[in-house]
Amino acid sequence: MKKKESALFFSYLCAHILQIAFLLLCFAIFAVILYLYDLPVDPVLYAALLCAAVGLLSFILSYLRFHKQFRRLESALLNLPESRDDLPEPSGSTAVCYDEAVRMLCTKLAQSETDRRRGQEENTDYFTMWVHQIKTPISAMRLMLGEEDTPRSRALSAELFRIDRYAEMALNYARLNSTSNDLVFAKVEVEPVIKRVVRQYAGQFVRKHIALKCDIAPVQVLTDEKWLAFILGQLLANAVKYTESGTVTVTVTKNKVLKVSDTGIGIAPEDLPRIFEKGFTGYNGRAEKKSTGLGMYLSRRAADMLGHTLSVQSAPGAGSTFSLDMKESNLQVE
Repeated sequence: MKKKESALFFSYLCAHILQIAFLLLCFAIFAVILYLYDLPVDPVLYAALLCAAVGLLSFILSYLRFHKQFRRLESALLNLPESRDDLPEPSGSTAVCYDEAVRMLCTKLAQSETDRRRGQEENTDYFTMWVHQIKTPISAMRLMLGEEDTPRSRALSAELFRIDRYAEMALNYARLNSTSNDLVFAKVEVEPVIKRVVRQYAGQFVRKHIALKCDIAPVQVLTDEKWLAFILGQLLANAVKYTESGTVTVTVTKNKVLKVSDTGIGIAPEDLPRIFEKGFTGYNGRAEKKSTGLGMYLSRRAADMLGHTLSVQSAPGAGSTFSLDMKESNLQVE
């Protein structure tokens, strides 16, 4: 604390070094004149002492005012206010000019932020419209493919399902980056959500000869049902992608932890710390050449937004287990 006060006092002296030097020069001139003209010392010395006392008092008052202003600004920096109006009022013409410059910058920054948010909302609206429009031909193609049951039609249906999922992912990516996330928190029964999402991926399980096991405890969680379904869908898609003729197990424990386990190829140890990074595909993704590196990133983003905790355990050749902790204790209320 003493070092900080000393540094502050020294900085004040440096800022006023010219004024101090000028006063010392004036005293030196008076002393030289006094000596050259052989004037009486007592009255001049008395006047000089009075001037020095007044100057010292003025210096102390000026420093105290500077110290108070500095501490108020320092406190404001440590606890940033909501607006410029909450900062201490400036003192001095230079400080007033700086304050006006800060006000203008704040105004420009606020306008830029408004424009950025408007642009984000427009992008989200565009993605929403695009996804709804693209789903119309996708649904039509799905109906046409459903009229025949051949290996070719099943393969096309699988690819069409992937297109539909990627379109949904694009929409959710835009929504996650939007400033107005349409979150609706409520007590949600987990089992119906899991069954609905599993039905969507049923064709993928059948096509790749993957067995599905479910062990779901009857629990309710405080969450957004739509985003919970999105996270589960991404975890199932990831399990199906990297599992061949194995087993995928969906488990919900009584302490509200959802787990999606697979018997797939697993994840390399060096890839685990980065598995939730944006655009990271890892060794498996590069080998498959089909990974976007967005699924797990969006899942983690959505989980954080919901106040849930998403983690993974895996080893090469031993499969992977993704865990979503949905306990209310993880929610942070602002």
